[in-house]
Amino acid sequence: MRTLVAAALTTATLLCASPQSAEAQVLWRPWLRPRVVVVPPRVILPVAAPPVVMGPRVYVQPYPQTYYYPPPPPPVYVQPAPPVYVQPAPPVYVQPAPPVYVQPAPPVVEQQVAPPQEQYAPLPPPPVYMQPAPVQQPVYVQPAPPPALVQAAPVQPVAPPPAMNVVTVQRPVLPQWKSRFGIGARFVGAVSLENQDFSDRFTQLGFGGELLYRANRRVVIELGGEYQKRMSNGFERYDIPVTIGARLHIGAPDWVVSPYFVTAVGGVYSNLDYVRSQDKAWFLDGQLGGGLEVRLGQHVVLNADLRGDGRYRLNDPDATTQSTQKVNGVVLSPLGNQYGLQARLGAAVYF
Repeated sequence: MRTLVAAALTTATLLCASPQSAEAQVLWRPWLRPRVVVVPPRVILPVAAPPVVMGPRVYVQPYPQTYYYPPPPPPVYVQPAPPVYVQPAPPVYVQPAPPVYVQPAPPVVEQQVAPPQEQYAPLPPPPVYMQPAPVQQPVYVQPAPPPALVQAAPVQPVAPPPAMNVVTVQRPVLPQWKSRFGIGARFVGAVSLENQDFSDRFTQLGFGGELLYRANRRVVIELGGEYQKRMSNGFERYDIPVTIGARLHIGAPDWVVSPYFVTAVGGVYSNLDYVRSQDKAWFLDGQLGGGLEVRLGQHVVLNADLRGDGRYRLNDPDATTQSTQKVNGVVLSPLGNQYGLQARLGAAVYF
């Protein structure tokens, strides 16, 4: 009802308020006298909106609460046990016992006892007659006839046995080296002692070359020379050893990796610079050791060995070296006999 009343009032208000700029409107008619139309002023009534009634708050849950339950466990299928077939026991056949035949006992016969015989005295033995021995007649032995001459059978010539071919079994041919001469290079690292009292130790590095010859399948002859430079702190020194030696291989030519023993002898020239003098020495060098050789075919080989080295000085130091006692506060001593180790790593090409 309130809604209809409000709509009617709103409609009337709009109709009365349509002329907004004039109080009256004059309409002219050419065949009539003018007439004045009075338009009442518009009445504007306040329009009250219907009251808004707020009811209690209702909270509507947009979606129903969902509860998640754990899925039911999967069905478990229990396989029935397989039937057990009991094999019937085999029939037992009882063989009847064989018949037993009882032999009747023999009849008992009463043995008649013979009556005792009468015993008589033994008869005397018969007489024994001895015949005299016959007279032996002389026996005449007829001489044996002379032996008959037997003629020997003629000897037939015996033919010589046929000639026999003797076959000599040759040993299998062992593998040999086709490439015998080789040229190689090697690097050396040495640790030596300068004096006999083992008081001064020094290290050296060097490089050199070698000529190789395969004398047979197990022996290789080497001729090598090196340049060795002192690397430890101290006075500058270099050595030039030249040696000749032999390598005794344990493996055959068809071995890829062949261990070997090596020995070498030679001479060494050494030069030690004392700033104000130089000690030049000649040594007799001897080496003994072993190593491994890796063969990359018949033409290329790699080798590494470790050798014990001993050097014996052959000449005496000069007068200048002997007279020099100290240099910059360092006590000097000429070169003496040496002992140490040398490690070599090399490669060679054979042709």
